[in-house]
Amino acid sequence: MSNYFGTDGIRGKANMGILRGDQLVLLAHSIVDWLMDRNCSQPVIYVGRDTRISGTMMEHTLAGAFTALGAHVRLMGVVPTPAISHAVSINKADLGIMISASHNPFGDNGIKLFRPDGHKLSNKEQDALELIILDSSRPITWKTNDQIGTVEAADGGVIEYLDFCKGTLPTEFKLDGMHVVLDVSNGSMYKCAPKLFLDMGATVTVLHDRPNGININQNCGSQHTQDLAAMVREKQADLGIAFDGDGDRCIAVDENGDELRGDQLLAICALELIRRNELTNHTLVVTVMSNLGLHSAMQDYGIKVEVSGVGDRNVMEKMQSCSAALGGEDSGHVIFRDLHTTGDGLITALQLIRALNASRKSLSKLATSILLYPQTIVNVSVSKKPPLETVQPIQEKIAWATAKLGKEGRILIRYSGTESICRVMVEGKNEDQINGIASALSVCIESHLS
Repeated sequence: MSNYFGTDGIRGKANMGILRGDQLVLLAHSIVDWLMDRNCSQPVIYVGRDTRISGTMMEHTLAGAFTALGAHVRLMGVVPTPAISHAVSINKADLGIMISASHNPFGDNGIKLFRPDGHKLSNKEQDALELIILDSSRPITWKTNDQIGTVEAADGGVIEYLDFCKGTLPTEFKLDGMHVVLDVSNGSMYKCAPKLFLDMGATVTVLHDRPNGININQNCGSQHTQDLAAMVREKQADLGIAFDGDGDRCIAVDENGDELRGDQLLAICALELIRRNELTNHTLVVTVMSNLGLHSAMQDYGIKVEVSGVGDRNVMEKMQSCSAALGGEDSGHVIFRDLHTTGDGLITALQLIRALNASRKSLSKLATSILLYPQTIVNVSVSKKPPLETVQPIQEKIAWATAKLGKEGRILIRYSGTESICRVMVEGKNEDQINGIASALSVCIESHLS
């Protein structure tokens, strides 16, 4: 298991551990050394951040360290994560860094790293970087005179990104006559998303667009859609879209205020790509967390489902290996591989609306293309993360639960790659039964790992 990297880059408490100010300087040194090993003598690095209070501290600390080590930094300010991916690739930069902890509370932060082609670092690349981080014997060569790097504002980056998002749609595509409610989670999308939808002609109602550094993801956004649902009903809007803190995923709410999970978005978009003959190899990539109902529905439509590990990097790797055009997670991370190199909440929202318009149905009707099995997920706080297979009482409880479910359900228990929690997912046809099983498993895990 990695010392620093989880399922989506580095993440932890802001200003603690590797994210502490002095450690960020050493991390910057490791990153520059890693780039030097890849023949980048004076690397150009794009840096963006979300709205959490620790973001500016991390941004300025990294930028100062990078320039002192001879790198050139381009600051994009508050932008969605996919905007960094786009900027790195179109500007032929050597690295992109997004300072964000995604859906986590404001007290956390993290770093996502992007290669020159706009993809996130592979496991092999992360491992190579981590070896450098762990090597405390490396001398630091601070640059002087004309070898010192520069810092510049990446003006125009947001507009370029929004134009890129619009470019994923047919030229004539407009949102005239559509009312969309947006919950921007007091995060990276608070300016981008409303501007794009207004520019495309929609009537827009915006929620949670007043970031103050500590309210990012606070009872809002993709994990808390109650305000969005209420506003959609109040305004009688066509749909609502909720983004997470860094804007690389979204969740939708239909015209009745009912939430659609990421699996439902994937099903709708897969069927639309089939209609347009654009679903390469008739294949959809999902993770082990995706609902059995999605598998069943896709089988009915002749779509092959490939399964990857959790995390959009794993989804992308599987998509590349089987040449799939669409993949994603139930959390709302959706990747349109022909459109972008990473998950993008804005592109997902636009492609969903494109499918909605093409169907000439309401979103609630469109969602009936997939019947989800009842599923419950419980997050159990843990203080340690031993391999689950080594904790005998937990294995015995899993065996008991598996026997109770039989062939009409499944259990998946795994540690979060970004938080100190163990996720307990139970799925089956009987909701009362799966809730009871999830509760029993959670109690057992808590008693042995808290």
